[in-house]
This record gives sequence, C-alpha cells and structure tokens, in this order.
Amino acid sequence: MTELLEQWQSTEINQHLKWWPKAGTHVTTQLNVEALDGLALTKDSEEALQCFHKMAEHPDKKNPLVIFAQYQLGILSKNVQNNQAAKYWLRLATGFENGVNGPHEQNLLKIVLNETNIENELITLVRQSAQQLLEDIAKLEEQEKAKQALEQKNKEIEKKNQALERQNKQIQAETQKLERILRDSSHMLANEIHPHNIMNVAETLKEQGLKKEAMLLYKAYRGEIFISHQNELLLAQYRDSDQFRQKVLGNRAEANSDSATDTSVYAILNEALEKATSNFLDKSKYKALQKVRRRIFGDNTNLLEERHQQFVNKIYLEEQKALEWVNNNLMPIRSDFSEKWAQLRLEKNKYTEALLHKHFYELFINAYKYSDFNGLEIRFFENNLEEKAYLFSQWTNSYEDNNSISTGNGLEGLKAELESLNEGAISLFRQDDNKTFSITIAIQEQLLYLPPVLFEVKLPT
Repeated sequence: MTELLEQWQSTEINQHLKWWPKAGTHVTTQLNVEALDGLALTKDSEEALQCFHKMAEHPDKKNPLVIFAQYQLGILSKNVQNNQAAKYWLRLATGFENGVNGPHEQNLLKIVLNETNIENELITLVRQSAQQLLEDIAKLEEQEKAKQALEQKNKEIEKKNQALERQNKQIQAETQKLERILRDSSHMLANEIHPHNIMNVAETLKEQGLKKEAMLLYKAYRGEIFISHQNELLLAQYRDSDQFRQKVLGNRAEANSDSATDTSVYAILNEALEKATSNFLDKSKYKALQKVRRRIFGDNTNLLEERHQQFVNKIYLEEQKALEWVNNNLMPIRSDFSEKWAQLRLEKNKYTEALLHKHFYELFINAYKYSDFNGLEIRFFENNLEEKAYLFSQWTNSYEDNNSISTGNGLEGLKAELESLNEGAISLFRQDDNKTFSITIAIQEQLLYLPPVLFEVKLPT
C-alpha cells in the first residue's frame, strides 16, 4: 500500500480532479456518490487511494468508472513492479477480453472531457489499454524467466568448467608422473643394457661356427635396441608430439636404397612375425593364448614344443623366413605391397624401424588371438585422408567366434600412438563383418617415405 501511495502522490492530481466529476455525471447515483467522495478526498492521498480500491471492487463490473479505477490500480501496481497485483486489476479491467494496442490514458481523458459516447468509448479504450499493459507485463515476465534461465545455465557451465579444470589438473599431474617414470626408465635402460656388447659376442660366436647361438644373441641385441628406442619414443610422445614426429621423420632413407645400413618394410614385417610367432609357440608366454593353442594343437603340449623348436631352428639357422614358415606350417599369409611401400627404406636400428616393428608385432599377435587360422591378408597401399597423403596397412582375417581373450590395451595404445604421430587425425579403423575382422592403420606418408633423388645426366657436348 505504501508503494502504491507514493506512486499515487507522484501523479498529477489535476487529471483526477477533472476526470472524477465529469465521469460522475454518467454513472448511477450510488457510484456517483463514490466518485464525488473520491473527488472530495483527493487532498488526502491515502483515503483517495482507498476510494480507488472501493470503486474498483464495486459489483457493477461494466461501469466505466469501475473499469477505470481497476485500470488506474493496474498502472500504479505495474509502476511499483508488483506484477501480480497489476495483472489482477488489469484483467478485471479488460473483462478477460482480448484487446489490441489502444490509446493511452491521455486519449481516454480527452474523450471523457469531450463527452463523446462516453460509456462505450471509455470501456473500449480502457480495456484496450489494459490489454496492452498485460501484454507488456507478460513480456517482462518472459524476459525475467529467460534471464533466470540464462543465469542458471551460466552457473551450470561454471560448475562444469570447474570440474573440467580439476580433471585437467589431475590429468596433468598423472601425465607428469608418467613422464617421470618414463624418464627414469630411459635412464635405467641406458645404464643397464648394452646391446653392442651382445652384438660383439654374437659376431665372435659366428666366427667360431656357432651360428645358432650367434643368431640367438643377435636377436637379443635387436630386442634391446628396440626396447631402448621404443621407450624413448614413448617419452617423446608424452612430452611433445612434435618431438615424437621429428624422431620418426629423421630415420627415413632414400627410396629403393640398397645400403646395408637400411632396411625395408618387408624385412621389418618378417622380423615382427618372427617374434610374434616365437612367443605364440612358446607355452610359457601369453597365458591368454592357451585357449588358441589348444584349438590348434589340442592338449598335446609335446606337439606345441616340437613345433616351436622347428620354428626356432629354421629361423635362427637362417634356413627360412618367418613369413614363409608360418605360411607353410601355421596359417596362410598373403601380403601385397604398393609401389611406395615396396620402395620405402628406413635406417636400420633406429627409431622408425622400432616403431613399425612394434606396430606390426601387435597386429600379428592380434591376428593370432582372434583368427581361425584359415588365412591372414596384409595389404599395404597409399591413399589420401583429410586431404593429406597417407600410407595404409590393412590386416584382415576370418574368425570362428568373437569372444575376446584380450584386454584391448594393445590396440588402444597403438591407436593413441598413431593419432599423436598423425597430429590428432583418426588413424586406426576397425571393421567386423560376416566373420571377417579387419584393422587398418594409417601413417602420414611424409613421415616414412623419402622419394629417390633424381640426378640430372648431362651428355657430353
């Protein structure tokens, strides 16, 4: 009431002094008395406002004086931001009828003073004005709701951002911890393993005619080289993906190179299969593969050991390549190389060779885990991915069932490594269709392939 009174006191009393007696001549005797009372009490603002309330609540709801009183109370309530009261009085003034944009109170008073069809015009104009005010209030309420919704949304976003910030800090702490572990591991490996000493002993044994023993040490030498390089690559991957890429990029050799210090993709593939097959046939390795071994060799462990020894003898005495032996004795393997893959050369005993060896080994082990041993097809090709040239290798095998005997960590690690190498691009694709499983990996061509240098031949003049 106090706020309404202040609003009432701020209005021009002269308007009411003009309006009340003029309107009072057009209403019933009872209402005329109320109107004259309102006029008499305009000098007492509080009683005048009470008179407005009394008039607005009169049962003759169609009387223009009642409607105008309701309208005035609606305006006063709206001006003091009491929308609930404003809507109550304005709805009474409109008679719950839909209106259109109407003139303001000034026009209303003008018609009243000119005595132009006073009652009908008054009711129409007041209701139109009241309807417009109701629409204005509705818009304000919608704006307030939108504002509150936005504030709530901002609070939710802020809460999520805080959670993400905490999560990022935790990830950063875990990454730093892992980096320290890898750094310590690299330091330990550098101090504890000495592959070149092993190589020297292997060469001595070979000179003495102990070819198998020499080859055994040579494999150990290669294993230590790969472990050291793969550990350094992993550390570079977590530190800085650009550093990781540079290590790989720096080991390319010119395409079609026949240097003894370079190696081919076929040689890397063969050596990766050699290691994977040796571990598969060794019953002490990969306990998860026991189910597969039993399916291939039954429960006859002697047969498994015999096959393992045959494989080791053939490979270590260099009588047969792993790809040939596996194709003839374990599982048909078909490999197909595109021109660039066939020409590709890498520096031997360096980072990139270790990287591809790791990838191929993981994919061979995956094939042993899931294949029905009816065949493995490996296809090397090139294509574009996101408008960049990539080298792809696709590994496809059939299977009897898809019951997993793996944690999946190997392929997930391979996927993360490839994406880091390829600047975040999706680089590992899986397809499982009609008992045929396929994995395709991709590496940016520029990281592996170094085109041959073309020399200009000048003819003698």
